[in-house]
Amino acid sequence: MVIADPTEPQPIPIEEFRDNIDPRGGYFQGIATDVHDFEYDLARALAADEKDRKLLMDFLKSKSNKMSKEDTEMVKQFVNQALAPGLEERDCEENASITIRSTGLK
Repeated sequence: MVIADPTEPQPIPIEEFRDNIDPRGGYFQGIATDVHDFEYDLARALAADEKDRKLLMDFLKSKSNKMSKEDTEMVKQFVNQALAPGLEERDCEENASITIRSTGLK
């Protein structure tokens, strides 16, 4: 490597750079061969979405919310569409679809 100006700071080793630029780690070093390879990351992402959704919905219902009713409803619709439904809603929807399918099989 040729350094044009020796008074400039020297580059740091790649290992140190990688640790400084992204201290989170957790890189996947391999080939995914099954959906189960992603279960942990997916579960963490879903939990983060659920936390965000709950935080937003709690704010919208709180006295701190100074938005108009129309704006609040618009944001609620956005949150419900953009973020995964809550676990209770998913369970309710799954149970309803099972019940509907089951009643047709009598």
